[in-house]
Amino acid sequence: MESSINQNFFSKIGLIVLINISKKIDISKLKKFVDYIFEKVEDIVINLEKLIPIYLSYYEDLVDEEIKLANISKISNVVHIGCGPIPSSSILVAKKTGANVTAIDRNPSAVKKALYCISKYSSIDNINIKNAEASDFAIKDFDVILISHGIDKIEIFLNNLSKTMKKNVTVILRTFSSNQGNLSETDSFLIDIFKIDKIVNYPNHGSVISLKLLKL
Repeated sequence: MESSINQNFFSKIGLIVLINISKKIDISKLKKFVDYIFEKVEDIVINLEKLIPIYLSYYEDLVDEEIKLANISKISNVVHIGCGPIPSSSILVAKKTGANVTAIDRNPSAVKKALYCISKYSSIDNINIKNAEASDFAIKDFDVILISHGIDKIEIFLNNLSKTMKKNVTVILRTFSSNQGNLSETDSFLIDIFKIDKIVNYPNHGSVISLKLLKL
């Protein structure tokens, strides 16, 4: 019992530290390290389900802005690419808007954990978790496409998406900004393939930004 209490206490402390990391460092320069930290925290959270609401709250302000950016409503058909083992954005979008959300991830282990995570929210029946490669998935069936940062071969995927997406589709890309809060050099290719309609910065999340991308 004491061991369980200690684990719970130190897990909460670790989560608080994680939440404050992005306020103090340029995440884009330490991406591999931060991804590793998030992966370890997610492993802790998924095994201590009482921490899931705390973890979700970290993403709430980002998702609120992304809902506004994409004008997501109950009639929206949303796909979230790269949902990970704790599909925070998918859960929050589904809960806040009532939209039908399909969350995909290429990692079978992440999908298994995501399904477990969703099962803890039995009142949410408008999320569908799938193991799939983004490049092979029927993206054309959706009117809102949410893309997490860090998916593999992102430039190739976005180039293909820009050519095949419908005119009325909205793409929301979560990524990292330059020091000035604008597009980073890594994402400069976006200018040539999308109309960048809006950029939203998050002071409490360091260099994380959300981009609203429309078809040229």
